Amino acid sequence: MNHNTKSSRKIWSVLFWIGAILPFVISALFYSRLPEQVVIRWNFQNQPDGYGSRNFAAWGIPAFFLVVDVILRISFASDPKKGNIDRFPLMKNLACWFVVLLGCIVQLFILTSAVGITLPASMIFGSIIGLLLIVVGNYLPKCLPSHTIGIRLPWTLASVQNWKSTHHFAGYLWMLGGVVVILGAIFQWHGWELPVLLGIALLPACYSLLYYLLRERHPSSKNDYPGPEA
Repeated sequence: MNHNTKSSRKIWSVLFWIGAILPFVISALFYSRLPEQVVIRWNFQNQPDGYGSRNFAAWGIPAFFLVVDVILRISFASDPKKGNIDRFPLMKNLACWFVVLLGCIVQLFILTSAVGITLPASMIFGSIIGLLLIVVGNYLPKCLPSHTIGIRLPWTLASVQNWKSTHHFAGYLWMLGGVVVILGAIFQWHGWELPVLLGIALLPACYSLLYYLLRERHPSSKNDYPGPEA
């Protein structure tokens, strides 16, 4: 690894942790204006359906996202197939940065709502989730086997053919699901959320199981990606 690559990684690492603590900074700026009870959750009709104390809204939610950030980093570093993750780090970076950006956006929404600034939460969050599904779906077929990223079922991890086929199928499905989620958020469709989210979660798992049952009962079909797996 050359010096420029190391320097670039250090810069991005510093920016990542700055982003991870930014929700605490946002909370500190808004804290004196927060009421005792703060809306912390909205339904898909953009109606409040969950409240929390001022301290929980200001510090508990950012702490939750920070813990998720740390757990993700530890999971990637301790993955038995870490070599595969390092060979295609884009998915790891997408996951980490998504949590950081989501934490900042969630905190900004909660605090602006608490001080009387109303934003279309369901439309914006739905659009963000849909965009994430499209981006992740585009890169899923390039994802290498690991215990942290991807569709990590026992039969998927045990076979390179199953992994490839399942992630190609899931990639197209997630991109299609992302488009539906964005359209549903923009046009305020109701009742689509659960079927779409369940579909993109369960259909790839069912596909992988069927692939295993129909095509992978012979030892010659089981394989793994070549290369380092530290």
